[in-house]
Amino acid sequence: DEGKKEAGKGGSKVAASVLELQRRLPKARVLYASATGCSEPEHLAYMERLGQWGKDSPFGADFANFLESLEARGVGALELLAMDMKAGGMYLA
Repeated sequence: DEGKKEAGKGGSKVAASVLELQRRLPKARVLYASATGCSEPEHLAYMERLGQWGKDSPFGADFANFLESLEARGVGALELLAMDMKAGGMYLA
């Protein structure tokens, strides 16, 4: 769960390593595990492969746009995100 420290705010070495590994090994399977899940969206920053932000997403190309959009919409948006991720088989709670 160290990856949550990334959050685009200087980050930790562990978080930077997690991002680098994902980028260097694009075909590798990844399992994300977090105690905070969707309740704290800034902790999702290292979870690039969820597809919630990026080139083809409604949130734009980077995590900052994703985070800003969620924070502007409040708790309801977090609940919808969790529901969407559960429906897509990418989130278990």
